[in-house]
Amino acid sequence: NSRMEACPVCGKLQILEDIVEHVNQCLNALEEPVQDVPVGDYDDDKRREEEENDRLFREFLEKEKAELEQKRNNQEASSNFNCSLCSKITTFEKMFFLDECTHAFCRVCLHTKVMQLVKLKQCSNLQCFEIGCSRPISVVDLKSLLRPDEFEEYNTNALTELITNADNLISCPQENCNAVIERLSLSVSMAEKKGLSPVELHKEQCRFRCRDCETEFCAECGLIPYHEGFTCASYKDYQTSKHCRFCGDQLSPKNKAVASLEEMKHPGLLDVCNKSECLELRNRVCQKTHKCGHHCGGLRNEKQCLPCLDQKCSKENQSAEDFCPICWVDAIGSAPSVKLECGHIFHHLCIKNQVEGKWGSANIAFTFLECPLCHAEIRHESLKEVLDPMYELYNAVKDRACKRLKYMNEENAKEITEKGGMFYQNPEKYALKRYCYYLCFKCKKPYYGGERACNAEQRAEKYNPEELVCGSCSGVAKGDVCKHGSDFIEWKCRFCCSVACWFCWGTTHFCDTCHKKASAMAKTPKDKLPPCTCGNKHPPNGDEHCLGCSMCKLEPGDF
Repeated sequence: NSRMEACPVCGKLQILEDIVEHVNQCLNALEEPVQDVPVGDYDDDKRREEEENDRLFREFLEKEKAELEQKRNNQEASSNFNCSLCSKITTFEKMFFLDECTHAFCRVCLHTKVMQLVKLKQCSNLQCFEIGCSRPISVVDLKSLLRPDEFEEYNTNALTELITNADNLISCPQENCNAVIERLSLSVSMAEKKGLSPVELHKEQCRFRCRDCETEFCAECGLIPYHEGFTCASYKDYQTSKHCRFCGDQLSPKNKAVASLEEMKHPGLLDVCNKSECLELRNRVCQKTHKCGHHCGGLRNEKQCLPCLDQKCSKENQSAEDFCPICWVDAIGSAPSVKLECGHIFHHLCIKNQVEGKWGSANIAFTFLECPLCHAEIRHESLKEVLDPMYELYNAVKDRACKRLKYMNEENAKEITEKGGMFYQNPEKYALKRYCYYLCFKCKKPYYGGERACNAEQRAEKYNPEELVCGSCSGVAKGDVCKHGSDFIEWKCRFCCSVACWFCWGTTHFCDTCHKKASAMAKTPKDKLPPCTCGNKHPPNGDEHCLGCSMCKLEPGDF
C-alpha cells in the first residue's frame, strides 16, 4: 500500500517511488527525432509558435519532475504520517493506503475501525474514514487488511446484511447452512381471492423448505420446524400460555375443565380442557408428580410410576414428544402410557388394542404378542387380564405343534440341527413357524390346519369364521373322536378318493396331486370332478369325509 501520483506527461497513476523514472521515460519519448518537414509546408510564424509551446511544455514538465522528486526525497527523509483516526504521528511502514482514494491511516486503527463495523453487521458503511471522502473501501483492501477468518466473517455478515435489507431474500436458519432463498410473497388481493385465513396466509408467505438441507422453517421468526396452525404472534402467545396436557389446545376460562376438590390436590390434573376425550384421559392418568416437577404420564394406581419423559431429564430412549410407535399419530405424552418389560414405551390403549385385536387372518399368528420395536414378549401388569388368555392359547398351540413335529419325524430338520439356522436348537419356534393352526368357532380350541407354506395360497382374502371348525366339532366326524383326540384324524381328499395329506385354508383337505393344483380344483364344480375309483362308501367328491384316527391304525387291534 504505497502512495500513488499521476504522471504529468501521460496522466497514468504511478507509485511515488517510481514516478520520477516514469516521467523521464515519457520525456525521452517526446525528445525522439521528428521526420524532416519540407520547407514551405508550414508557415514560419506557425512553426515558431509551435516551438515556443513545446519549449513551455518542456519547462512545465521539468518543474513537475523536480517537485515530484523533491516530494519523494522528503518522504524518504522523514517517513512520518499523521493518522486522521487516532491523530498520532506514525511511520510510513505502519501506514495503510486505500486504493480507491489513496488516503492513509495507521494499519492498527483502520483494522480496529473496520472490524467494529463488521461485528455490528454494518458492512455497507465500510468507506474511507477521511473527512469529506466517501469512497468505499475495496474488497482488495479488506482482504489485505484482515486475517482470513476475519475476512470470512466479513463475507458472512455482508451477506446477512444484504438479505436483511432485501425484501425478497431470506437465508436458511439451520446451523452450517447459509442457503439463500428468493421469497415470492402472495399478494393480499390474491389471498382474498383464495379466501385464506390469516393463519393460512401466514403459512403461504412464511413457510419455507431449504433446497439444500430440507429444513422447514418460518421466514419471519426463524423457528424450526414451522409452527403449523399459528402465526408468529399467536404461536408466541401459545408458548407463554397454559394448554391442555393431552390435546395441546390453548386453555382459557371458556374451555378449561372444572376440577373437583380431590383433583385440585393434584397439579397434574388441572391443566386439562373440557373435551370429553381429554376428561376421560384425566380419569385414567397417574396423579403423581416426579421429583423434577414434571407430571407422571403413566397409568393411575400403578405399582411403579412411568419414568419422567420430559426431554430435559429423561434417561429413556423415548421422550414425551416422540410419537407412539403403534399409532404414529399422537405423542407419547398426550395419553397415559406404559413401559413394557422390554423397556419400550407405548400408549396404554394402543398396546392394549393390539393385544385385543389378536391376529388378522384365519390362521392363528402370535405376532400381536410381540413388542412392535424389538419383538420381545409383551409383559405389563396393566395388561395381565388380556394377556393371560392369549398366552394360554399360545402354550396350547405350541404343545400341539411340537407333538405334530414329533409325529412327522421332523425333530431333526436341518433348520433345527444346523448351526447358524434360524431355529437352531429351538424346535418350538420351528414347529410354530411351520404348522398352521386355527381357532375352532364352536369349542374355541386350536386345531391343525396344514403347513404354513401351503396356507400362503389363501393370502389375506376374507374368510367366514363359522367355517373354521375342528375335527371334534365337525358334523362330518359325527362326534366319534378316539382317545388320541382330533389332531391325528385322517381325511379323504375332497376332490378324489386318495388319502389327504394337506389341509388348507382351515376348511379343505387335499391329496398331494390335487394340492399341486389347489386353486384350480377349488374352482371346479362338483359335477366336473373325477368319479369314485375306490369302491368304498363315502360322500361324492367335492365334500369333506373323515377316514378315522391315524394313531389308532398304528395300534394293533384298535382299528
